[in-house]
Amino acid sequence: MKETLTILFRRKWHAVGFFALMVGFPMAISYVMSPKYEAKATLLLTSGREKKPFVPTEKDSRTPFMQVSMEDVGSEVELLLSRPVLAAVVDANGLDRECHPDRSETKKYLACTFVTSLRSFLLWTGLKAPVPPREAAIERLHDQVDVEFLKRTDIIEVSWRGDSPAQARDVVNALVSNYLEHHIKVHGNAYALEAIERQVKEGGETLIQAEERMRSFGAKHAISNLEKQHAELLDRLSEANSKVSLLEGLGRNEMPTAALGNLAGDPAFLELSTRLTDAELRRIDLSFKFKADSWQVVAVNQEIDQLRKLIRERLAGNLERWRALADSYRKELANLDQQKVQVDRMQRDIDDLAERDRMNREKVHEVLISKGLDQAEVASVKVVQFADLSSDPAFPRRLLILVVSLFLGAVGTPTFAFTVDRLSGKVTSVELVLPVT
Repeated sequence: MKETLTILFRRKWHAVGFFALMVGFPMAISYVMSPKYEAKATLLLTSGREKKPFVPTEKDSRTPFMQVSMEDVGSEVELLLSRPVLAAVVDANGLDRECHPDRSETKKYLACTFVTSLRSFLLWTGLKAPVPPREAAIERLHDQVDVEFLKRTDIIEVSWRGDSPAQARDVVNALVSNYLEHHIKVHGNAYALEAIERQVKEGGETLIQAEERMRSFGAKHAISNLEKQHAELLDRLSEANSKVSLLEGLGRNEMPTAALGNLAGDPAFLELSTRLTDAELRRIDLSFKFKADSWQVVAVNQEIDQLRKLIRERLAGNLERWRALADSYRKELANLDQQKVQVDRMQRDIDDLAERDRMNREKVHEVLISKGLDQAEVASVKVVQFADLSSDPAFPRRLLILVVSLFLGAVGTPTFAFTVDRLSGKVTSVELVLPVT
């Protein structure tokens, strides 16, 4: 400890000089540099229109409530720092103008002169490419804007430092306002209104044409109720088939003519049955009066044979008629089945077109709502607070610089004194030159 104090006392002027330099130089720079004033605005992100994208092909664009994710925040930060927003801010606040401060503002004049000279030197040496002032101002603003997302919240803070409180406030507020306009423009879908209305018109015309084709097809083929017509044809075909089966079986059996008439569905059998009954009764009556070979009995037998022949012919005719009807019903049924396939196909097309037309009309309604929201400037980003004037400079922080300088001076001064003492070639004590015994 004694040796340390001895070295510090011996190198006191070096220590004092180093301490003064470590404290004085940063403080002098802090007084020479032009102050920077910071303005800050706060934004709140809510799940809104960006959570409900407009997709013309989706069946239902209604989406449930969703929370804001980190991807949403990242997207909004990129929108905030996008070139259209920054360019509008640069143009509105004249950030692309070259600095020309008055000589009375010494600090700003010296800073502007230094920056201009440095830029000219870099351009002259080719170390920096010539960039238009507007482009350079946009890049500079992009690098200087500070966007901070507060953890566990949906809050975004936007800050920027300017040469004056008014400039900082105006730039931050212009940045927020232009970002909100750009946000509405990006997330809105009013631009699709014309296309969707055209799609609704074309879809409606296609639907009308499909319905007209179906009506024309029904009128051409006398189609009123396919299901009912199909059921009626099936009943008729079943009846015809049953008549054919019965008549085929009855032709081989001896049955009363009246019964045949009822089964065949032919009223003419009633007359034939009556005539046959009368003839058989006469034959019975004549058989008692005349011999079997008498002409009266023979005539009656011939009449009975003729009537039975007529009945068999009538039965065969009815059988052929029912067979023809059954074949006709089968053809009509097959034709009706084909028509039913075509009608079902056309009905499916109409249903698809009707569903598409309904979706398109819902999209038009959606776009109209979005357009109204755009006109009302409704966004899912809310401004918690705009930037305000702040007369307290954000840079330089002289008190912080002083504290840090004192700390570095206090830590570095002993080290510097010991270093200077060890590197010095001057003899300061007899022990340094006496040999070690």
